[in-house]
Amino acid sequence: MTDPLNSTDVLPDQYKPAWDDLSSHHDFGVASFGLLQELAITVVLLANVATDEPLARNKAILRACLQRVALQGKSLLADIDSNDGYQQSQIFRQAAEVASNYLYLSHDSGAGERFDSFVNVSLAEEKNNLNAIAKQVRDRGDEFLPIEERMQRSMKRMASAADVKLEDVPRKNECGWPNSEERFKALGPVAYIAYRAGSSELHGGWSALLLRELDEVEGGFTMDGRGSPPDPRSLLALTYVIEMVATVHLSSECGEAERTVFSPRLATIRENYLRLSELHEDWYQTD
Repeated sequence: MTDPLNSTDVLPDQYKPAWDDLSSHHDFGVASFGLLQELAITVVLLANVATDEPLARNKAILRACLQRVALQGKSLLADIDSNDGYQQSQIFRQAAEVASNYLYLSHDSGAGERFDSFVNVSLAEEKNNLNAIAKQVRDRGDEFLPIEERMQRSMKRMASAADVKLEDVPRKNECGWPNSEERFKALGPVAYIAYRAGSSELHGGWSALLLRELDEVEGGFTMDGRGSPPDPRSLLALTYVIEMVATVHLSSECGEAERTVFSPRLATIRENYLRLSELHEDWYQTD
């Protein structure tokens, strides 16, 4: 990938919404799509700015979270383009989770406690899986299945890469990693509610079926549901989340060279996002 710090034209073309033509759901969808597309590409480039030395674990975690949330923005765009946005709620839920992780980790004291908790809460699951495999092996007379050997190697690698001994990992509820509601506070007062609303979509619950697959008619239901039309609100919400993470990253993790290249573009995207959000809310209330 071209290093954006060594090229003046690597950033995507600046998207300019057609402000005078926003009069329908489709118009706002097109504008929101274009803005998220510009932001996602910009932030992927930011995440891949070259470094002189390999990243230390905690720096690597932040950089990977930044890239992941931007790539999830691209995933939402691809889903809308090829799948009518059927997965938009699930993708937003994943992206919001990664963003909340980044923002929580970014307030670490500097001693690494939050990063240790982040690593340990994942490794606790790996440790439980490793113990389950060990029990199955014992039950069949110490005979390993090939898949179990591969899983065991993978689990041990996860710990080794984090410079942690798997046997030293505490139980999940002892890792010190806060729950989603606590972490989502950094994303705003309604972020957790929006995150919870996506749970039904993820698990295929009743509300998801009613909204996406079924159509309520006299006497029952038909399979002529409304589907999952692209919603400008999901695009705008993800734009907000990605821009927030990218701005924090620029401020706390980047030098003057990165800020010179990326800060003006992010500021313009933020201005367009705020204006578009306000116009869409006005339209939505009067539609």
